[in-house]
Amino acid sequence: MGWLILAALLPDFLLGWFALGGWESYAPPAGYESKHYLLFTFPWSHGLAAGLIWAATGAFLAFLITRRRRCALGVAIAVLSHFVLDGIAQVKGLPLVLSGSPVFGLGLWRHLPFELALEAGMTVAGLWIYLNTTREHLQRTGTGMAIYTAVLAVFLVIGQWRAAGLPSRAALITSWLMAPPIMAGIALWFDRRPRSGRRGLAARVVLEGMILRIRFGRGMKVSKVRGKNRRIALMIASVLTPFSLMAAVLGLWRLGSDLSWVGEFAIPSGPLSHWQVWLSAAAGIETCSLALGRYGRGEDSAAE
Repeated sequence: MGWLILAALLPDFLLGWFALGGWESYAPPAGYESKHYLLFTFPWSHGLAAGLIWAATGAFLAFLITRRRRCALGVAIAVLSHFVLDGIAQVKGLPLVLSGSPVFGLGLWRHLPFELALEAGMTVAGLWIYLNTTREHLQRTGTGMAIYTAVLAVFLVIGQWRAAGLPSRAALITSWLMAPPIMAGIALWFDRRPRSGRRGLAARVVLEGMILRIRFGRGMKVSKVRGKNRRIALMIASVLTPFSLMAAVLGLWRLGSDLSWVGEFAIPSGPLSHWQVWLSAAAGIETCSLALGRYGRGEDSAAE
């Protein structure tokens, strides 16, 4: 559940980074104190064309890590759902391609009571679907997730309804960057699965025994080749991890330099002078490292 929430909020998370870098912007309408909404220019994080790219990227990463097609499809749908649901409320609209292209926006923010009531109804419907599809551990997690969802919905509705003044740029960007991972992390904690007990251990022993029999049935040669491939994968993963850490450090250094928190960045100009490039590289390298590590440790054997 937490990963799907993170996928659904991915455009807002990206909006924080793009607004920080000056690639996307927002402006309050006249009479913001009574309207309580903003007008955005955000083709890279919220546009349909960009959304398709983010959805495909998320689906690819989900499949790379989990080896489950249904998981990848769920992530893609969650990312794209943001375009549809946000477009219902947005006044200025979400671009289909880039700035200046046709937009999709029904403008329900102009009728804030109706829009908030619709969001509350969708929250209740989503919670009902969740509780009816997780009955096997409902007694342990259902109550906590229901309380968390209700409290979150109340705070969000009150926050938008009673917003008096325009929040500062730092406050908005911080909320876009921090809210998605925090909200997803709390949901992930509530939705965590219990550790397997004796029955789970016994089933795992039987399953591993069946896998061993299948592997021996295929022949020792296949096992040796697969073992060699797994060792190579682990070696590559161990080499990639330091590079991802180095890219993350350089990206944070550049970001801190832009915010005047640290000294001047070592690379003053060119493509490698942007923090977005380094942090994206760090995320991509670490994702590959995690996927290779899972394969090398044999954690994807169930998917095979």
